[in-house]
Amino acid sequence: MWFCYDPENGIEFFETDSAAQLAAEKALDAAREVACDSGWEDNVNEICWGFVRAKVEEKHGSRRPADPESDFVEVFECELVPQEE
Repeated sequence: MWFCYDPENGIEFFETDSAAQLAAEKALDAAREVACDSGWEDNVNEICWGFVRAKVEEKHGSRRPADPESDFVEVFECELVPQEE
């Protein structure tokens, strides 16, 4: 899973590296247009793209009823799961 992050749109996920890179280039182009009128935004250096090495998912088989005194109906555990390239 590939991603692009830019301060204007947050994080987006993509199936390919080229799609993530293209999104980052478009974000930089948009920032460049704004810079022509008012200068570079302070957070332009936050624009990036890359590969997600792991993401959090619900741990299989961990779902169980919550403590009756809690505000929840059920609870579960989460874990970082490596992602394939």
